[in-house]
Parts: sequence; C-alpha cells; structure tokens
Amino acid sequence: KTMDKMIKKVIPCIDIKDGKAVKGVNFEDVKEVGSILELAVKYAQAGADELFLLDISGAIDHESSQRSWVKEVIKAVDIPLTIGGGITTVEDAAYLLGLGISKVSIGSAALNNPDFLKQLTTQFGSEAIVSSIDAKKVDGQWMVFSGGGQQKTGKELMAWAKEVERLGVGSILFTSIDHDGSQAG
Repeated sequence: KTMDKMIKKVIPCIDIKDGKAVKGVNFEDVKEVGSILELAVKYAQAGADELFLLDISGAIDHESSQRSWVKEVIKAVDIPLTIGGGITTVEDAAYLLGLGISKVSIGSAALNNPDFLKQLTTQFGSEAIVSSIDAKKVDGQWMVFSGGGQQKTGKELMAWAKEVERLGVGSILFTSIDHDGSQAG
C-alpha cells in the first residue's frame, strides 16, 4: 500500500500477569499498574480502535487463558479484542473466539509447533489469528525468543515472520524486547 492509502489504528496492549495489569521494561522488572478492566474501559473510551490483552504469565507457565477477566472485559467494552498468552490448543482458541473475542494471538505455542498456526487459520480463518513475535538483537541480528522473552529459539526474525505468513496468519504483533516499555520504540 502507498502511504496515503494506509489505515492508521490505535491498538493499545495491556500486559497481564496473575490476573493483574502489569508493566515492565525489556520484559523484566514487571510491576502491577492497575485493574485490567479499568484500563480496558479507559482505552476504549479514549478512542482505541482495538485492544490487545496479553497474558504474560500464561506464556511462561502454560496456564489456560480462560480467566474471569476475559468475560469482564468483553462485557465492558465494545471494541475488537485480541487475547494472547497460554493458548496452546485449538480448544483454547475456540473457547475464546466463542466468547466474542475477535482474534487470538499465538506466540510460544507456534514456535513449539508451527503447524498449530495452520490448524487455527484453517479452522477459524486468517483474520482471527495473530502471530505474536518477541525478538531482540543478538550480535547485530534480530532473533526470536519464546517463553515471555526468556528462551532463545535460534530463529531469525524475518525468516520466522515469512514462515507465519506462509502458514496463513492475518496479522503479526512484533514486540522488540530491546525497546519494550522504554518509550523509545
């Protein structure tokens, strides 16, 4: 697309750990910053086009993202929602999409099993699946990390992005671990 035809959207992201909204810098020193529900409502009222809710504890300990805060946020806001973190099965995705979530975001589970993305896009369509990619520079090259940015994967960022595109995902959420939370992105 040419620049004059690009659509700009405001899509805030709320990181969640143990049912609380959190904020960190470079995926470290994570601190509670408030209520998930209150922040979601605030962003929706401020004019956000969409909202990402990423359960960073789910990505690390493989807990299911089927938590009470999901239903509370769905009831409180009327903008499209994307949920990520801890979604490891087709059933997890089906549950969330069945609640009314617009999209699910898959990160570590896709790195562990790339065919998982193909299963999801085949069953739910490309527009419902986001590939979440966390990366940072290592020896001058952008490398992908999993498990909340804790585990090296050995995958180069652009090669992995092209692979998830080939697998059918409709969107990619790229997070630079080097710039996360630093307001220097």
